[in-house]
Amino acid sequence: MKEIKLFWKILKNNRLTYFLSMISTIFIQIFSGLTPIVIMITVDSIIGDKEYKYDILEKAVNLIGGRDFLRSHIYILAFVIVILTGISCIFIFLRNYYSNVACENLIYNLKEKMYNKFLNIDIRCLNDYSTGDLIQRSSSDIETVRKLFSTQLVNAFGSIATIVLVIIVMSLINLKLAMISISLCIVISFLSYVFYGKIGKIFKETDEAESQLMVFIKEALFNIRVIKAFNREDYILKLFREKNEEFNITQNKFMKTSAKFRAVNDFLTFLQLAIILVVGGYETISGRMNFGDLIAFVIYINMIIWPIRQMGQLLSDMAKASVSISRIYEVLDLPEEDYEYGIRDVSFSEKIEFKNVSLLINDNTVLDNISFVINAGESLGVIGSTGSGKSMIVYLLLGLFEATSGEILIDGINIKEINKRYLREKISAIMQDSELFNMSILENVKITNDNIDDKSVFNATEVSSIHNEILNFSSKYETVVVDNGGNLSGGQKQRISIARGLLKPFEVLILDDSLSAVDMNTDLKINNALKSMDKKFTSIFISHRISTITNCDNIIVMDGGKIVESGKHNDLIMKNGIYSKINEIQSKEYDVSNE
Repeated sequence: MKEIKLFWKILKNNRLTYFLSMISTIFIQIFSGLTPIVIMITVDSIIGDKEYKYDILEKAVNLIGGRDFLRSHIYILAFVIVILTGISCIFIFLRNYYSNVACENLIYNLKEKMYNKFLNIDIRCLNDYSTGDLIQRSSSDIETVRKLFSTQLVNAFGSIATIVLVIIVMSLINLKLAMISISLCIVISFLSYVFYGKIGKIFKETDEAESQLMVFIKEALFNIRVIKAFNREDYILKLFREKNEEFNITQNKFMKTSAKFRAVNDFLTFLQLAIILVVGGYETISGRMNFGDLIAFVIYINMIIWPIRQMGQLLSDMAKASVSISRIYEVLDLPEEDYEYGIRDVSFSEKIEFKNVSLLINDNTVLDNISFVINAGESLGVIGSTGSGKSMIVYLLLGLFEATSGEILIDGINIKEINKRYLREKISAIMQDSELFNMSILENVKITNDNIDDKSVFNATEVSSIHNEILNFSSKYETVVVDNGGNLSGGQKQRISIARGLLKPFEVLILDDSLSAVDMNTDLKINNALKSMDKKFTSIFISHRISTITNCDNIIVMDGGKIVESGKHNDLIMKNGIYSKINEIQSKEYDVSNE
């Protein structure tokens, strides 16, 4: 019942098309099932002299021309069989056409839903899923669903329809033989049900093992430079073999269970044919059954042998698809961010205020009762040790996380009441990780606004001190960024990201340690360029380097999720606290590097 609900749910918007495919399948079975009846009549009543078993058969023969006419024109019966086969072929085309149209529309919509979910998902949910697992759900699992709905589900319906129609006709021909067939079909159906339960559990294990393998491969490719730098190819290969072996074991377990079922299924299927031939032979010899009836019965048995033999494969695919659909909908049912709710007319003209803000993630305190104010047009510097909670300030301002307690106010309005899309339109955050896309540098910079002119792009890259370096590339701005910037230095990636962020209309600019990979002189040059911009904006500089935040209007020092010091650069130096010690250490490092 659970599987039926899942299949019905996923067929939404394509049910009518799929229903037409099912109807076509029924007509295929009807017209295919008429062929053995024509053969039976030909053998018993046209060539032979047996009476018609049912009046409707006599009427059908008389409609064509009668027994004597058909005896002298026996080829007409061959034409009848050809016509019935032709009509079946027409419905076969319709079945395949409608099922494939419905399936491709379903897969198209499913992929779009998955990608849309990835873009709009509440980012907190991503903590529970790895990238490789999500890729596997949106690729391998969807292909499993495609396989089921393109052919297998229609074949399953066709198999059931064939078995039901054939058993009805066989019952009309000879009830005893029909009961034998029904008994064996019941046994096979029971075994199929048991198999279906086992195979679903095994496939879930296989799917999860494949997902872990995908995660590992993705991470290995992403970190290939690190692997080579440390000569750890053999070690990574060993880990891969362990993951691959785990997947191989579950896959072999799956295949072993399938092979057992198919062997038993085939044995019972051909046992059914053997019993029918023996019992039917005795019935014919004793005169209780016509020879044409036996021929028709054997043909009908052969018609249901293939559906019965395929039942295991069909149930296997249904079990796999059921697991895949459950995994897909597990992602599709994850909560999304609400982009409709909230105020859209905040001016950012007064101040940003954190009031006693705390943040807990998985019961771990990330921010602990922090408070500060940034007046409009001013700059705030944030410095502290790794893991002190600096970047979480950015995530809170972007609405990616919500404070566990306390308030974040923008112009006196609680950030929870501000529309998230509007909030992110007004804040340009250049994150610590400079993520670039596999496209040209120009397209990467323009990604925040693809309608912007090239002159504005050049102005932004000049402010971020990367314009001249780009012009030295062989393809200049058309240089394609490879593998998230594998053909660029860390500093070049960061400065391209800064240029990208500057092209966005913003009221608040945040640089989250996005100058860490550039030298101090370039750092100073970019800072001066930002200050000389015509646009007035509020800025937040998060950095490990004091030279980046020296001239900020206010500086906060964070440690263990708390603000331990705050003030201007000179005031903090005079306090002889953490900030002063950091400054002293970095000053010595700078002096040594310039000797």
